[in-house]
Amino acid sequence: MKKIIKTTFANIYDKPSFQSQVVTQGIMWEIVEVLDKKDDWIKLKLPDDYVGWTQNFFLIDANKELLKQLETMGYLTIHQPFTSIYSDEKLINKISNAALSVRFPIIEKNSDLFKIYLPDKSIAYLTQKPIAKNDIRKNIINIAKSILGTSYQWGGKTEYGIDCSGLVQTIFSILNISVPRDASQQIKIVKNDPVKLNEAKPGDLLFFKNENNNIVHVAFSLETPRFIHSSSEMKINSLNEKDNDFSEKLLNMLEGIYSIENLL
Repeated sequence: MKKIIKTTFANIYDKPSFQSQVVTQGIMWEIVEVLDKKDDWIKLKLPDDYVGWTQNFFLIDANKELLKQLETMGYLTIHQPFTSIYSDEKLINKISNAALSVRFPIIEKNSDLFKIYLPDKSIAYLTQKPIAKNDIRKNIINIAKSILGTSYQWGGKTEYGIDCSGLVQTIFSILNISVPRDASQQIKIVKNDPVKLNEAKPGDLLFFKNENNNIVHVAFSLETPRFIHSSSEMKINSLNEKDNDFSEKLLNMLEGIYSIENLL
């Protein structure tokens, strides 16, 4: 059985309890597979194969007719943070928010104004400027910088709260690149392309390990030696001890830097 996430985002828990840990988030319009039910809780599998529990309130049934219709429609991917959704084309009556990387089925487009479907098949409107083409590395950094100051949230994947690997997965998703959810998984897809610190390009990935050699953190390279990441908040740090934003802790934890060229 398939369902669709109908809210801006939905917290996905380790167990069917609000006291359990949030392991990730689903976002509006994601189609999920129902695995189990317990009272008002639904066990589901997300498109990235992450499994967890969420409240049925965040979901709506996905019938076969709707899924077939979606296959023939064009999509708008949200790349501007805190995008508002309106019930009218004059953009007066706000009804919801769209998180980064949400893909809306497009009914009609007029310049930067989009007429879209919401998961309940109601019609809505939003505006978004086009993203730059053929400059993926620049887009990665621009999107990351657009949410500087966002609070760190374990399991978070949106501009309302985000963790380090959620940031990487979300930005790549916006650019139509699929990567795993966790940093320990993400390093595996770039492991064969290490680069030196002075050779890293914007968008390359820095990975950090703990005392047990487990990968526990990931960041996007800026102009070396600086990088942008989510740690307490979305911020920029440096691996150069002469810089004011130098992080000695992360320098000592650095596992390596890897090129994303083969993902582009």
